[in-house]
Amino acid sequence: LAGRLISGPLGPKQARKMLRIFVSVLLNMRSITRDYDAPDPRFVVLSGVIDELRRRGHVVLVQSVTEAQGRTAEVMRLKEGGVYRKGATVDLAIRWWASSPTVGPPEDDVPTVYFENGFTAGDVTVDPGGLLGSSAYLETLQTDIQVNYDDTKCRDFIQNRKRSVNWSKRPQEQQRRQQQQDTRRLPQEGYVFVPTQKLTDLSITQYSNVTMPELLRKTARFCGERKLPLVVKIHPHVSDSEHKRQGAIVDGKLTALAGSGNSVVLSNASIADLVGNAKFIVVLNGGTIVDSMYMESPVLTTAYNMFQNTDAVLFDDDVKRGLARIDDLVDDGAWDDTRRLRQRQVVCWLAAKSMNVNKAPNENIRVLEFHFRRRLQDPSFSFR
Repeated sequence: LAGRLISGPLGPKQARKMLRIFVSVLLNMRSITRDYDAPDPRFVVLSGVIDELRRRGHVVLVQSVTEAQGRTAEVMRLKEGGVYRKGATVDLAIRWWASSPTVGPPEDDVPTVYFENGFTAGDVTVDPGGLLGSSAYLETLQTDIQVNYDDTKCRDFIQNRKRSVNWSKRPQEQQRRQQQQDTRRLPQEGYVFVPTQKLTDLSITQYSNVTMPELLRKTARFCGERKLPLVVKIHPHVSDSEHKRQGAIVDGKLTALAGSGNSVVLSNASIADLVGNAKFIVVLNGGTIVDSMYMESPVLTTAYNMFQNTDAVLFDDDVKRGLARIDDLVDDGAWDDTRRLRQRQVVCWLAAKSMNVNKAPNENIRVLEFHFRRRLQDPSFSFR
């Protein structure tokens, strides 16, 4: 067995030995869709990864993030190959980003990469530092995305992916149907688009200086001052009660703040259509950032996220200042080819460095190897 790793890289000889790997397992059939069951991309991907790592001779110790999920037949099958017990020796950890500290080995003791549902359909994001402003790539992404970049291949990839109605993280068929009903009310172009996030989501409570209602109010006031139409889409995965609360904010306070005669529209249309026709998008740090990049649309982010130091977005944690900056930037034609190139580079880097339900287990393991090399600072590491 490989010795237990507390810090430092795995040497080439160690990397050839059998590793003891902790994996947190979760199965939430409504993690992507709220109103009906659908496969959980995280479980689909990691099931294949766990089976392949075990086939290669590694010891994979799993632990469910909840007791209820741990009793499902799918999770029980994975447990048959090895279950993590407190105090067990582990070399590496593959941990759900939002899991409790009580699940798995202490994070400070074991080199860890984190995973979560990704930005587009079937993706599972992996990061050695965590998500959003905790990303290990926060300071280097602008450079990372340019390494071995092929613009022709990237453009082809984006076009092929966008041929599907459901290339975004969440299914869009219903929203496309809703688009037909919204057409008469929606401005054709030139509007400011704000997609909401869950009001108490970890991405806001830990990574944002402003709340979602504050962002909406400040954007509505700005739109009123500059006579810009405002379109808002409520997050499709919020509860019914929160949906009503967010809708009441839009229908009441925002309309008043935007001023008489200025359009404020609450829409459930396809995210691609709403992003693609907007003058610019305003978002805290939600996944619509990447939807905007697919459409090469200008996007202002106001909460901490892994893209904030790239030219693919405009980041400003002062909402009022950021709104003025991006509006002037677009009016001056300064959202230019370089920024659109950076957006494509981010999109294709994410696609290559994320696991996906349509990738074979070997391919997903190569993604994990990439991120563990960053975590271990060992370019030779691999799960042989």
